[in-house]
Amino acid sequence: MRKAGKVILKALIALLLVSVLAIGMLAIYLTYAMNWKKTTIAEYTNDENGYTVVFEQVGDAFLFGPHKAKVTLKDARGRKVASVTKTIYNDGAYLRQWNADVVWETDRARITIRGAEQEDEVIELYYKRQ
Repeated sequence: MRKAGKVILKALIALLLVSVLAIGMLAIYLTYAMNWKKTTIAEYTNDENGYTVVFEQVGDAFLFGPHKAKVTLKDARGRKVASVTKTIYNDGAYLRQWNADVVWETDRARITIRGAEQEDEVIELYYKRQ
């Protein structure tokens, strides 16, 4: 009986360790998915100068909360010129191309950010001086 008890105890300890490891891995994945995972929603390119605005969702909203979005302006070589992170209140829905609109001007990109539960917000990102 003593030997059987040790085997059961070892099995329970192994099961506990595997469970703790699985819960830890799930917690790490959820933290990554909710805070850092970047999903490209849209890219807008200026045909005249090759500049591009990249509109990304950063993380996922928790239940029906707001989303973080990153807007990045890149030059014709793909180098980052400027970026800004904004919170978009979109009733918990995933961000879509509708949430950003870009108008190209002679010295900047004028980006309008919109959400279902907020007023439109305009961001201006200026081109790199040559």
